Amino acid sequence: SSESPPRAQLAMPRGAVFRAGTAAVAAKQGASRSAGREPSLAEPWAPFGAALLQHWREAEAQRIAPGKFQGERLLLWSDLHPRQPEPIPVGLFFADRPSMPPAQQRALELCVERGGPVLDVGAGAGSHVLALAAQGLVAEGVDACEGAVEVMRLRGVNARQCSMWDLTALSHYRTLVLLMNTVGSVGSVAGLRSLLERLHIATAQDCHVLLDISTPDWASVLAAANRRADPFRSFRENRWVVLQCWLTFGGVAGQTFPLLFVEQEAVLKVAKATGWHALLVIKDEERQQALLQLRKV
Repeated sequence: SSESPPRAQLAMPRGAVFRAGTAAVAAKQGASRSAGREPSLAEPWAPFGAALLQHWREAEAQRIAPGKFQGERLLLWSDLHPRQPEPIPVGLFFADRPSMPPAQQRALELCVERGGPVLDVGAGAGSHVLALAAQGLVAEGVDACEGAVEVMRLRGVNARQCSMWDLTALSHYRTLVLLMNTVGSVGSVAGLRSLLERLHIATAQDCHVLLDISTPDWASVLAAANRRADPFRSFRENRWVVLQCWLTFGGVAGQTFPLLFVEQEAVLKVAKATGWHALLVIKDEERQQALLQLRKV
């Protein structure tokens, strides 16, 4: 995770229905936030960390692989559907390599082709780091979420707590990876530009950056923009959308954070302006995701 939550699959919320048991409380939270009121809340990543820790402990106790275990789901809310969260299976963050989506698998292949060391930024539960280590690469993970770092260390990952904004001295890494829409947590196109500028300065000339993006669900965005009450305006059509999001897990509710969903053309333009040559590696139309590879001009 990173500076504002997950990365997770913080894919574009698509309005899935969640269990009725939490509906009443959750709907009240959504109504409160959409009205601009924030109750007493934890830091944005706290629900994510709580979800990872509980999932890991329960899976271990039942001797089930964490990627296969079906536990309580993490809820992703947004101002796109303030009363209707997206339930996220926590096992997604513990997936083994064969279970990962095509974009993530291809990113790992490219890392292996280049060799280590590799730094996974917003590493979550550390599954990508573990997959690379299994291939003989030196790989490390950083995450802004304390609970995520704890889980990674329990899984044997070389991990430390660090925001993407605080990364420095990255010159010894061959590749940086930002997967599961970690880059979305920059919160804006300006934030994306700032991050790519920082990484350009902190990395070696031959370093590559692999990042995946979640593209906007334009039908939902335009429908929200056309609502008479509480119109949704934080987007530039066919370019990008910024959602105000928050996470809940059990009794833990996190503060609101901005999450960027962006079309690949917008990323290519920002990359070029910050000294990177960006290449589209794979586009997953079904999941509305794309993997981009950045190298210095």
